[in-house]
Amino acid sequence: MNILVITRRSWSNNNNIGNTMTNLFMNLHGSEIHNLYFRSEKPQNNICKTIFQISEQQLIRNIFSHKPTGRDIYANTFNPDEIAKEETLYSQSKKNNLRLLWFIRELVWDCGNWKTKALIHYLHEINIDIVFMPVFGCYYPHKVLKFIKEQTNAKIVLFHADDNYSLKQFSFSPLYWLYRFGLRRWVRRSVKMATINYCISRIQITEYQKAFKKPCKLLYKGIEQRQFTGYSENERLKLVFTGNISSGRWKTLAIIGRGLQKMNKTSAIAQLIIYTATPMTKKMKQALLMDDTIKMMGQVPAASIPIIQNDADILIHVESFALKDKLEVRMSFSTKIVDYLEHGKCIFAVGPIDVASIDYLKKNDAAVIATSDNDAIEKLSMIIRNPELRLEYAEKAWKCGQKNHNRTVIQERFYNDLADLVS
Repeated sequence: MNILVITRRSWSNNNNIGNTMTNLFMNLHGSEIHNLYFRSEKPQNNICKTIFQISEQQLIRNIFSHKPTGRDIYANTFNPDEIAKEETLYSQSKKNNLRLLWFIRELVWDCGNWKTKALIHYLHEINIDIVFMPVFGCYYPHKVLKFIKEQTNAKIVLFHADDNYSLKQFSFSPLYWLYRFGLRRWVRRSVKMATINYCISRIQITEYQKAFKKPCKLLYKGIEQRQFTGYSENERLKLVFTGNISSGRWKTLAIIGRGLQKMNKTSAIAQLIIYTATPMTKKMKQALLMDDTIKMMGQVPAASIPIIQNDADILIHVESFALKDKLEVRMSFSTKIVDYLEHGKCIFAVGPIDVASIDYLKKNDAAVIATSDNDAIEKLSMIIRNPELRLEYAEKAWKCGQKNHNRTVIQERFYNDLADLVS
């Protein structure tokens, strides 16, 4: 069984998409995994047999100088300057929410020649049976998917990890809605081609089955099975958050920080430590810089994250209470939660109950949940001052992970689904 996985970023175990793909496709016996991706950065995994790259910088050079696009990355080197420039551009775009760049990027993909002989040769050489693609919030991966389907007639499998289709969003920007309606058309086309549609949450399954009139399946990240050992606590409690603080999550982290600040006035009881690669705006810095109460650590290598999470006393998951942010993430289920469950630590989750991640933790009683600003301060105090409660919810989190995210069970079901398509 030959599977081509399409990703926007490189398949690297040091970024979120690469880490998730490795979790899904590792140990998929009897299969050859290939990757097509669209950035300048270097891949880093031991899963893929071949990797093909089409970057936007290649497309821009093609437009102005007709240089060829697309390459087998194993036969080429990487330019650090190109990678740094691209990373800076993407970082500034996220930080300043430059929506005009969305359209410029699509124009580059429309004008640049990526339908090359090199790509067609690669697709036929690997002889793919299945194309697996996470559904991204931009047009061009869907255009590439359509082209691949026409060239190979491979079966299409989609993975919906965010809401890139519904109109339950909030924005006053005409550019946002213009782009959103175009995205909906492309998502519909891809769904129509797909034989299997995986979703990240039950909320998403319910809505997407109704919208697309097609069955959807649940697909979670898996974890290793191991015994719950309990844990020893740090003298000063470590509250640890790892991940993306955009979509208003930084505001909720600031609420937790202010609650800790009050508790720390008499003695240094606890500290919130935030590890994130999210570009920091001035507002974020003003909200999160709180003397010794909040410690901002920035990005760390992916290999360090399990060690950091395992050393925490309380693992933090947050979502924003603001309407715009809530609508943006209401179907999403952070893969970070699965990592949290694996470590058997007490989880403190703050956010609206109608967001998929909070809803999941609540229904599985896998975390101490707060669903408002005032509730967050009250529950924070309760969890900080009650070691028995922390131990109780550490075990509940571990049990939830073992029950719902058994990697062996998930991979076996996933493999059987794909094998059925081929057979």
